[in-house]
Amino acid sequence: MNQLARQGIYETVSSDFVLSGVKMRLGLKDSTTEDIYLLDIINRGIKRLRSLGTMIPAQADVPIENFKAVLPDGFIRFTKTFPIRLFNANQLATGNGLFVTQSSTEEILPNNLNQSTSTLGVATQSVFNGMGIGTIPVFLNGAFYDGLGGLAIEGIDMASPAITVNIVNNIMYFSSNCDFAYAKISYLSGNIDEDGYLLIPAYAEEALTEFVLYTYKMDNADKYPAYVIQMHQDAWKRGKAHCKAIAAMPQSEDYQYINHRINSLI
Repeated sequence: MNQLARQGIYETVSSDFVLSGVKMRLGLKDSTTEDIYLLDIINRGIKRLRSLGTMIPAQADVPIENFKAVLPDGFIRFTKTFPIRLFNANQLATGNGLFVTQSSTEEILPNNLNQSTSTLGVATQSVFNGMGIGTIPVFLNGAFYDGLGGLAIEGIDMASPAITVNIVNNIMYFSSNCDFAYAKISYLSGNIDEDGYLLIPAYAEEALTEFVLYTYKMDNADKYPAYVIQMHQDAWKRGKAHCKAIAAMPQSEDYQYINHRINSLI
């Protein structure tokens, strides 16, 4: 599809597409040495959007080598109830994993956990999103580590000593008793392409263009009137709010929940 026609919340446009529009607005007709500078401003603008459209839920199988695993590019923060799960290569291949010992499942397990047996124990195999739930390490960066080799969550009894993990400088460091080959992580990621560049939501094109024009003309304030710079700044602020509103619009499940709540009040 032509990038000019893209406007869906899941569609994206390239930085080069936005760059060509900016150069047209600035009257730069040929390829110039300022292209790299303008692309840098575009990249800064994407980060400043801080819109849900610039972030996506993601999963990754990260290899563990020498008790260390590097977080993937674009990593923002962990999501899900148990965001780090440990597997060996054969478990990833078969989709099976040993679940931790536990006495209760009502409060701590996600709703879409399908039990393969009626009772849960050390050797129970369960399926979560098509994958065995694996072994869950103790995340030391969390605020509720009790220091006793277990999780401070009621209903879960981890084997002692527990495998621990903490994060320093984008690297996960596991305790020396970790003998697993992979960590499957659920996380929020920046929306990046295969080359590692940030993707631009199609609906953010106009706002991002105004940000680039505002920043460029601010850096060259001796060439542009103050009211023109202010005009671009105001347009950028309105466009940023517009992008956040679009990204936060309710989805079909949200509308269903809203309708249910409204009907319950009638």
